Amino acid sequence: MPAKKLGVLTGRTSGEAVIGLRVAALEEMIPVTSMVTSDDKHLKPDPRGLKKLVDRLGVKAGIYIGDTRDDFRTVDNYTKAYPDGPPILAALVLTGPAGNANAKIFRKTGADIIASEVNEILRWILHE
Repeated sequence: MPAKKLGVLTGRTSGEAVIGLRVAALEEMIPVTSMVTSDDKHLKPDPRGLKKLVDRLGVKAGIYIGDTRDDFRTVDNYTKAYPDGPPILAALVLTGPAGNANAKIFRKTGADIIASEVNEILRWILHE
């Protein structure tokens, strides 16, 4: 099985992202070079942020996990802007600001994966 690479695309600054990773005990798993933050000037739903992350990670395909409509729009915009780029699935969890209210919207807009919480997606990725 190919190695899994993790990255972060966030509207937070790099300093805030580092603190978040430290709090979540993920700073060893996701280096600063695998992050695209507001410091990079490409805020969601601008597809250039996701493209920059895909390029930094050097992936052939990916799964973008988010919890807002802008997260879905980011993947959708990336797919439209970079049709020859690595395919990225939109995995959306129902824990964001709108929670379960987003389920219908995510289904209607074509999200690839919809889960009640992020661990469902992680278990699927890890085949547990």
